[in-house]
Amino acid sequence: MNNSRSSSNAFVKIGVVFFIGIILYTIISMQLRFNELREMRDALKREIEAGHARIEKLQNELEMPFDDEYVAKVARERLNLCRPEEILFYNDLLN
Repeated sequence: MNNSRSSSNAFVKIGVVFFIGIILYTIISMQLRFNELREMRDALKREIEAGHARIEKLQNELEMPFDDEYVAKVARERLNLCRPEEILFYNDLLN
């Protein structure tokens, strides 16, 4: 009778160790996933802030008057045009 009791205690101990191992694995994997999700959330927040800044910039551009200065600015920035009397210098060292 004493022998069966000690063997059942061994099975209980193995079961408890196995259960604790599963719990530790679950906790660690959940913590890793939580950290990934936090990093993803922070990246998405930065994208949202950048989007808000872009929207604000575009809104300011919409509110600007449509005059010759605005047309020249758009021609320079978006169309890469210049005035005939200007001399342009290109520098590809920054690329």
